[in-house]
Amino acid sequence: MSLTWLQYKNDMKLKSRGNYGVRVARPGFDAGYCADNQLLFNSGWPILQLCKVVDIAEKGKTWVRYEHSSDGSFTDTLPAGYTKSREYPPYKKTIQVNRKYLRTEVNTAIYQNSSYDTYIGHEYKRARHNMGFVPFIIPAGDVSGVVSDKVLIFNIDIQGDVDYPYTEEALPLLKAPRDYGMKSRSIFGGRVPGLSTGQFSKLVQAVKTEKTALYNQNTTGSGEKSMVCVWSPLPRDYDEAVTENVLEPYECYVFTAMGGYDYTNYDDGGDGGVYYTPEAGSYRYEYDSNWNTAGVYAFAGVGQAATYNVKQSMVILRNPMVSPEYEGVTV
Repeated sequence: MSLTWLQYKNDMKLKSRGNYGVRVARPGFDAGYCADNQLLFNSGWPILQLCKVVDIAEKGKTWVRYEHSSDGSFTDTLPAGYTKSREYPPYKKTIQVNRKYLRTEVNTAIYQNSSYDTYIGHEYKRARHNMGFVPFIIPAGDVSGVVSDKVLIFNIDIQGDVDYPYTEEALPLLKAPRDYGMKSRSIFGGRVPGLSTGQFSKLVQAVKTEKTALYNQNTTGSGEKSMVCVWSPLPRDYDEAVTENVLEPYECYVFTAMGGYDYTNYDDGGDGGVYYTPEAGSYRYEYDSNWNTAGVYAFAGVGQAATYNVKQSMVILRNPMVSPEYEGVTV
């Protein structure tokens, strides 16, 4: 498969390297001028940090919105003359996030009047996360394999389009140093360690959004664009065969939010703007002719993207700059 699609990679918004902060070098190296992968810790690294764990079922409050079935408009109050005809649970447990709340839909009800005009009542549980931005979240069930209303919240603003300059390949740490470096306490208690230069977190390589997307999947009759995020560690002008899986050090998480169609575009009432939904499976890998993974496409609202303008976010994580694993070499 040709890699000509690389020309559609999102524009880069490269963050500059800071020349201040805290740096801890491996034993035997000088933190003043050594390479990034010769450090144990750099406060400039965009380290993935777990900030909170929120149980929406426990902390959340009920909120109901009513959708008019004919035009998709929403209201917080059911008009007079409508009675409930039936109700049903959502077909899938979905957790969403915006700049104020986490929420999950717990029930759906159909209301009709004597003329069979219909409203759909969406009942949610929503809980404040108090992060001040739209944070990167992972539903706890994606980690544990057990469906729940718990959410892991991290320190990444998924609306902040950025690329980080840390691209060095990780160096293995063949012997973990004792009594060396820094440690701190965790807000989660003794069972969860805090910051430690002997533990190595994944880093954020990039956050790409529709703001820097170049690939217009298609255009509606009204002229609205349906942008698709595209990311790869390969440069745009790369035109050779890929000899290894260049995406192996990376993980991709996709969030989408439909605009101009449903409640996710509801900006009034202090609700915090659009809601983003973690979209497992809404991205796909691209390969070259040798079938080696070369990049990732993020598809937002597949099947609906042809009609509606879609907000989206692609969070790319990479392996730690330091590898805690041993590496065996046979000569």
